Amino acid sequence: KELTRRPPRRPIEKFGPRKVEQGKDITVVTYGRGVYECQKAFELVRKKIPDFSADLFDLRLIKPLTMTEIIESVKRTEHFLYVQEEPVGFGTGAELVRRVTKEAFLHLEAPPESLGPPDTFPPPSKFWDDYLPQPPEIAEKIIEIINF
Repeated sequence: KELTRRPPRRPIEKFGPRKVEQGKDITVVTYGRGVYECQKAFELVRKKIPDFSADLFDLRLIKPLTMTEIIESVKRTEHFLYVQEEPVGFGTGAELVRRVTKEAFLHLEAPPESLGPPDTFPPPSKFWDDYLPQPPEIAEKIIEIINF
């Protein structure tokens, strides 16, 4: 028996990256819980750099990945950080950094970076907060990139 698929209600491209905040100093891309952690980190950065602002994108999905708006943002802010919940090596962050480097290299003032948990097995859920990047760590990385 042949399966029939219902056509999607909206094209999947409509579900690409969503700009959560508009800024001038750095482009930060993340997803899920990372959006809230980054917003908390921005408040910590503003304590040290009062006029700080950042473009914050919620990735939402990675296949297909629409990079146009992110690349335009990186060209404008000249800095890039990807905050992720999986270890940094060989993952989504590596691919995003590769694309940003390839498409916006001449506009970058600092190396594009990705920030994630240590390259280990995920801990039990009660230790999850200690495993994932937290606002102070994200804020520190943002300041490091901006002051490169």
